[in-house]
Amino acid sequence: GAALWLWLLVALPLLAGAPAGPAPTPAGDAPAWVAGYRVRFPLRPVGDFTNEKLITESIIARLPAAGWLRADGSDICVQSQAGELIPVCVLSHNPKGDTLIQFKRHGNDSLYWAYAGNPKGPAANGPPIQEGLTSEFRDWAGDSLASWADVVAGLKKSTTVTANAFADMIVQNVNPARPDNIKNFAASYRGWLKIPETDTYKLHVGAEDAAFLFVDGNRVFDQPGPHRYSVRFPTSEWIELELTAGIHPIEIHHVCGSDALVPTCALYSKIDTGKKKLTPNFVTGDFFARATLAEAIGIEGANGAPAATFTWGIDDTLSAPGITFHIAHFEAQGRTMKDPALTQWDFGDGTKAQGRAPSHVYLKSGEYFVTMTAPEQPAITQRVYMWAAPSPTSPFSLAKAVDLLTTSDWVKWDTQRVNSLFDFLTVSEQPNRWPLVEKIGRHLLTQPDLDLKRRVALQTELMEALAVQGRGTEALQLMDEALTAAGKLPSLRVAALLQGADIQWNYLKNYKEAADIYEKIISEYRGLDIPAVREAAIHWGDLFTAAGDLTQAEERYRLARTLGGERFKATGQTEAIQRGAQLRIAEQKLKSGDVRGTRLLLQKMEMDFPEQKLEGMYRLLKAETDRFAGRYEEAIANYEVLLKLRQWAGFRDRAIHGLADCYFRNEAFAESLEWFDKLRESFPEYFEAQKLTAVYDLVKDRATKLAEAKKAGAAPASESFRGYVTGFEPEEKQPAGNASKIVFERSFGIDGPQVGVIGLGSLYLFSKDLQNLQPGGNLWVEFWYREQMQSRDVGAWEYVVVQTIAGADASKPPADSVQLSLTRTYGEWRKVATRLKLPMTSEGVIKLSFVNQFGTMKIDGLKVLPVTDRQLDSLRSFIEAPEVE
Repeated sequence: GAALWLWLLVALPLLAGAPAGPAPTPAGDAPAWVAGYRVRFPLRPVGDFTNEKLITESIIARLPAAGWLRADGSDICVQSQAGELIPVCVLSHNPKGDTLIQFKRHGNDSLYWAYAGNPKGPAANGPPIQEGLTSEFRDWAGDSLASWADVVAGLKKSTTVTANAFADMIVQNVNPARPDNIKNFAASYRGWLKIPETDTYKLHVGAEDAAFLFVDGNRVFDQPGPHRYSVRFPTSEWIELELTAGIHPIEIHHVCGSDALVPTCALYSKIDTGKKKLTPNFVTGDFFARATLAEAIGIEGANGAPAATFTWGIDDTLSAPGITFHIAHFEAQGRTMKDPALTQWDFGDGTKAQGRAPSHVYLKSGEYFVTMTAPEQPAITQRVYMWAAPSPTSPFSLAKAVDLLTTSDWVKWDTQRVNSLFDFLTVSEQPNRWPLVEKIGRHLLTQPDLDLKRRVALQTELMEALAVQGRGTEALQLMDEALTAAGKLPSLRVAALLQGADIQWNYLKNYKEAADIYEKIISEYRGLDIPAVREAAIHWGDLFTAAGDLTQAEERYRLARTLGGERFKATGQTEAIQRGAQLRIAEQKLKSGDVRGTRLLLQKMEMDFPEQKLEGMYRLLKAETDRFAGRYEEAIANYEVLLKLRQWAGFRDRAIHGLADCYFRNEAFAESLEWFDKLRESFPEYFEAQKLTAVYDLVKDRATKLAEAKKAGAAPASESFRGYVTGFEPEEKQPAGNASKIVFERSFGIDGPQVGVIGLGSLYLFSKDLQNLQPGGNLWVEFWYREQMQSRDVGAWEYVVVQTIAGADASKPPADSVQLSLTRTYGEWRKVATRLKLPMTSEGVIKLSFVNQFGTMKIDGLKVLPVTDRQLDSLRSFIEAPEVE
């Protein structure tokens, strides 16, 4: 609207040029401790201390004081830089979260100290100052929204604050206490309107369900619920108020009931009198009396005593059909902690851990109460809420979840949860899963009344887990147990035998024994309607293919066509047409980048038309699909088979190129160079058409440097990029990146105590030079951020542009670029992430450009990590996996 744009045009020049304010007072200059209080929080005011237009009467601050205060949160006092006590008002108290306070500004002090934890101390009784806007959220415990009296009765029952924050205007589109659940919550806003000139103002509260507006203590707008939110309001619903120039107290109480469809609440205004026109729009921040925000930058204990609190955030959510896990990260924060490594954690779901900064996997969404117990201080309990925060799933989270679950006390879980964990491991495709698969598989096999089909499935999965860990003989002993359990049920017996044969071949390298079991399966069960019998013949053919005996392989593939039952008979009747059509579809899927879809279609073709495995187009598509999925060993095997199929010599150039690229992506540069040399010599026209000279030069350079380093016995200078990780801590060993305008200071970080502070304005830059990249590969970029004083998801005004740039010059045009919106967090830490394509060079720059035109923002825990094709494929397979039976 016009009013918002007018305000922005006026404010942006001021915001962009606003200095950070005076440097904080050194800790050594802190005033004498106020007796009786256990902890204190240094508070650093944010903003411009030189611009008289921005100087306010009061300071507002949020204290992470959960666990240190009395039940009512009143044992707080504030001290100026000179040591004087300043009356303080408690605006909102969340016993399991933050406490919002306000006090009178003391000159241009650059630090204040807020004290907490004095059982005998006087209650904070400072008068409210006519500045600032607060929001409080509660779970709604009322029975009716039909009238203000009913809502009052419900608010009296809804006593516990679940979230609170400062804001600069009233535009709500989420319940921050449980963002995935919009029903049954109450929001209350309290602040001060600053009316520039006396006039008749028209106001409206646009809200879902019930909303009530108070101005100057009078209820001036009533909207009982239920009621649907709409962006269009009838003229008759606007209220007219004669407001004099000056300050007017304002409150809004909003309740979404059990039928709510959106969590929206916003205050609108307009003027259409003869004096002036004000277009209908949100009541913007310049119509509220503002206070100066102060950030708590640490916690200290009396006389150096241990004192700590903790921060937390949702690291990632892993979700597939039937499975949802939340990975949460916690970090103890306190400069005077006695021994952070001894910190104990109760995660509120029956599990515990020890350490300064643990991560934890929650198996269900919802509310938990997490307790941190550090030596020589009270237990600190905070409410946390697990939900699928809007950030893309990290390709590293599957492996991380497996590691966390391996160290969890899962034995104490109920059987349903343990089964869910086993099913997650089954579809995760993570190489670190097998020891846990073994332990859980054995545990579940001891459960009474286990379904027979489930028992055999557990045993066959356990067989593979043992074989992968180098215990193939033990796995075959388990095959005998599975056969005993299966009794005379053919389908279960075939499943156990097939797994045993595959272990003999792939892990024990007992080719004859494997072939004997494949033959046994076929001879005993060939007449039955069991697809796994057909699969046994196909595997038998694969065994001969790997051995180079393509004649025997073809015979087994032809045999497979006759097996498996009724469902495969139709494929033989229209084989040529179906094969050609499906191959064309598979080729198009692969060209479009649908690697998983291509692989699934090829797997179906393999079962429908086994002989296709010795035809060139199928084998090429299979090899290419494995290569793009990062399954390099399988891809190499398929390319090598293709080279042996002399009748398909037309695919040799692509096969050799594929082999060279597989070794390159797998960082086997010497082998890659050999295949590139062969490709350039044998197929020079193809080499030129594919424009492979630049890649060839890169491979040759990497291979040469590695060879020279190996000869000299030195560490290779060309070691591939393994990632850049920083918490912006001064003691980090990795070389720091380059920052412009970003200030680094102590705070309540989530990856160490120091954070990066993004001020108001644009072009806050962070860049990092990267060496020895995988040309054309992928980078994963993520960081934590938190904001205060934002009013809504303002989109175009709060974002970061993440770019990869070829070479080492950050001013060059980007090779890839993504703009990420930084949405409201209500003061909590939130993760943001993206995947970027790397340029076709081995050197580059990662660049982050921040724009922050509202509120305050901090960043922490930046990670720039190379992502393999295999990791991306595993994540894609997990997300798209069918529901486990």
